[in-house]
Amino acid sequence: MTAIDWLARGVESEVSYSVARGGTPTEHPNFIHVSNPAVRLCGDYNRVVGMRVDDLESFAEVVRQVEEIHREKGLERPDSYDTYPSVAGDGAWLERLSEIGHSFWTDVFFRTETVADELPRGFEWTPMGEDEYIDWYEARARSGGYSDDEAHRMTFPFERGFIRVYRPYWLLKDGERVAWVHCANLGEYFRLFDVETDEAQRRRGYGRVLLQAVKLEARSQGVPHILIRCGERLRPFYEGCGFVECGKGSVIRLANEA
Repeated sequence: MTAIDWLARGVESEVSYSVARGGTPTEHPNFIHVSNPAVRLCGDYNRVVGMRVDDLESFAEVVRQVEEIHREKGLERPDSYDTYPSVAGDGAWLERLSEIGHSFWTDVFFRTETVADELPRGFEWTPMGEDEYIDWYEARARSGGYSDDEAHRMTFPFERGFIRVYRPYWLLKDGERVAWVHCANLGEYFRLFDVETDEAQRRRGYGRVLLQAVKLEARSQGVPHILIRCGERLRPFYEGCGFVECGKGSVIRLANEA
């Protein structure tokens, strides 16, 4: 059996996310450029993924090419450049990045296999209906002070398109919503996004149950693997839930222009 290139799958899944948000990917010799004219509305951003560079000079050349693309198309400046594999081990490279004002961090892809275990007593797993999700999302946005009638009118067509690929699910405890997640069935694996526990319900182990429910859902759909991307600070949580590192990348965010 051929081994799965999980780093390549991770890059693929990043592109799939942006496409679900309405973005358009374009492959270049050593990077994939993703553009989206509706950045401020759809929750996505212009960026570069799967970038392969050997040194700061080759990175600067990619930046030059991408910013030329943006000038020609009238796009907002890219939000970030993702390199795979990570350049985290190159201290001199990173020191020079800092000197020219760029921020840098490491992100990790974790994967696990699906299972057929039952959920603990009292827990239920259920997909959110599209209208149900939109109403819930809008209520959260309004309570956070970042949505109004005009924002709702403009953004929710994009949100509906997104959840048709990254389907939202609830985890219920004794009938109460305690956690949620978005899952995209990408054939060979489930790609997770927005793994969340309700703020009032945290530190009760519900996140672990949520991931167990995802494993069950993926198994029921005939999908053998689950993939997620996160920062290093969440490593203990995912490893404690049976995930293993399968790829590591670097995210470079350019300094803001005056």
